[in-house]
Amino acid sequence: MSIGRPQEFNYDEVLDRATETFWILGYDGTSMVDLLSKTGLSKSSLYQTFGGKAELFQKCLENYTRFMSKSLLNELKKYESGKDFIEYVLISSTKEANSKTKPRGCFIMNTATEFSKRDSAILGYVENGISEFRRIFILALAKSQMNGEIDKHLDLEEVSFYIISVMTGLRTLIKGGMKEAEALTTIKLAMTCIK
Repeated sequence: MSIGRPQEFNYDEVLDRATETFWILGYDGTSMVDLLSKTGLSKSSLYQTFGGKAELFQKCLENYTRFMSKSLLNELKKYESGKDFIEYVLISSTKEANSKTKPRGCFIMNTATEFSKRDSAILGYVENGISEFRRIFILALAKSQMNGEIDKHLDLEEVSFYIISVMTGLRTLIKGGMKEAEALTTIKLAMTCIK
């Protein structure tokens, strides 16, 4: 009985390359030629393993959310102060301001901007990504409440949404040319609201 040819590529590496391609070019700006070139797959291998362009894009959104969630949770473990962690994340979001390459922004929010509400399936992946990031900020805020850094009556759901808004707003503005000093001033002001 034939079991077929084994995969001759690393699934996760290919998914990472596809994620990078969509992140830089956007969904509409990415062609199948781009995907085949960046992943090194044949057209048949890509379709057999990942489905079409839309299915691959959805897998990339999941991949990005999973990667960012794991990275943020690992970073949170290093901080005794939840507020310090939040400030670190916000400051990290400004690093593209001094980059010599074109700022990419946040893949999830880029997707939200590109698709708006035209595709309910994609919107679901965007909402999932935002919810996951908010969950991590809520964990950080809860740590700060336990440490007495912030008011114990603070609504963590509301504050987590505020933090997401600041972070994604900064990354979008930096794509539009916002300077690092301006971004850092905004972060300083935003942190005074979390008390």
